[in-house]
Amino acid sequence: MQVEYFKKYYSSDGRTGAYRIEISLDTYTDVFNEWDPAPFKKRDIEPDFEEYIKNCSADIPLEYKIQLFLCLPEKQYDTQKEDIIKEGIKTYFQSKIEMIRKNLQAMNKNTLVYGLTSIVFLILAVSLQNFSTDNVVLNLVLQGLFIGGWVFLWEALNIFVFLKRDTKYQYEVYERLFLADIKFKYKN
Repeated sequence: MQVEYFKKYYSSDGRTGAYRIEISLDTYTDVFNEWDPAPFKKRDIEPDFEEYIKNCSADIPLEYKIQLFLCLPEKQYDTQKEDIIKEGIKTYFQSKIEMIRKNLQAMNKNTLVYGLTSIVFLILAVSLQNFSTDNVVLNLVLQGLFIGGWVFLWEALNIFVFLKRDTKYQYEVYERLFLADIKFKYKN
């Protein structure tokens, strides 16, 4: 059902099999955030542009390649600007991929730290349980170790099972956008 859906709305390149995401623009600069003073090669993409292509990309299953077709008025035609825009888009997506990669590394580190902390807390709690007395402070420490151990274990599992999966998906989306061919189409 999903395959039929996206094939209705997105045409494919007969040569490469990639599905086209067409974006209408008035000028080349519409791609980039107007508040970012950096040169185009390093400028952030316009948030609405990014959201639109991410949403369109989500319609097409990840196993298919995509192409970005930027449709502009014919009077805008400039091959030099095309190259700058392509490079700027690729650089932006590459920087997003790098940020996500660093985030994944931090998640791996946190999962390990939280998991080990959980094990230490739970081992200490089980060990101290044998010395349980009527001492309120010792019982408070014991309960704190048990609770802390389970909380750290839950956080490690939450990162490993849920958050990391979502982050890996974002990585795949940005990698797909980075690898997408960028073509220009001009209309009267």
